[in-house]
Amino acid sequence: MTTTITTTPFNLREAIAAVADTACSYRNGGWIKTVTGLDKTKNNGYSIQGKFVEKTGLSLYQPGLYLLCDVQGSRRNHKKNYVLVRFDGKNVELIKELPGGGRDWALRLWPAIESAIADPDIERKAAIEQVKQLCSKYQIKIEDLI
Repeated sequence: MTTTITTTPFNLREAIAAVADTACSYRNGGWIKTVTGLDKTKNNGYSIQGKFVEKTGLSLYQPGLYLLCDVQGSRRNHKKNYVLVRFDGKNVELIKELPGGGRDWALRLWPAIESAIADPDIERKAAIEQVKQLCSKYQIKIEDLI
């Protein structure tokens, strides 16, 4: 499932909620993280490499993979949902949703992360979108660059 972003900056949490079966609430915690790779020497959440990003409000996000941890339930009885998405600068695409989490949640996300990272066009698509954003920002026609 894919949703198109119409405003920049935008709220990534709301965009993910539009494609996933989770409310993406931060009442009990939760986070959003870029996904840049895997460290298979670890077997928990630290195996997923990347940086944590702003989780509230509007922000400029770079194209790439993002992992959202949504914490539902009461303060005593947490239920964590994980959502892996790809953002290409305009669209948010759901790659994998892992409701309920569990102790092995990171390991269960590895195949989806490996597949998404192995996409040969992901870097090319990200670079093209960055060029488009810069051209728009500085009012340059793409044809003038060629």
